[in-house]
Amino acid sequence: MGGCGFILHINKEHFYRGWTGLLMCTNNLAEITAVWTLLFWANKLDTKDLRVYGDSLLVINWLLGSSMMHASNLTHRGSRIKDLMKQFEHIHFQHIFREHNMEADSLSKKGISCPEGWLQIEEIKFGNIIGTSRHRIFWKYYIIVTVFCW
Repeated sequence: MGGCGFILHINKEHFYRGWTGLLMCTNNLAEITAVWTLLFWANKLDTKDLRVYGDSLLVINWLLGSSMMHASNLTHRGSRIKDLMKQFEHIHFQHIFREHNMEADSLSKKGISCPEGWLQIEEIKFGNIIGTSRHRIFWKYYIIVTVFCW
């Protein structure tokens, strides 16, 4: 079980917090999904300029193009991120250390109890939650195979 979370600052007094749950999760899958959900929400808000700070150096380097994604189970989400990146006029990625990303880290832990594929969003203005919403962001496809033995 795992989760991912993000914070999208509109300005000093206005921001969004988001989190979702992930089943059978690795750290890299959680980090990639956090970036994807952030880009998904920023695009939904019609944001054109975005600065993304993340504590996974591996993911940030992949987004900057200085390394390649080798995990075959992440390439689908990686291509979805690349497609979303095209929706922004300016997008900047920067690595930060985990101790500077504690709020997003705590949201990822909140995501553990959230159903997979559902993005929970809180909109905060002047320190108050002014709205919450839930969005279906991805579906997991299950294939059921029945074996008959005679």
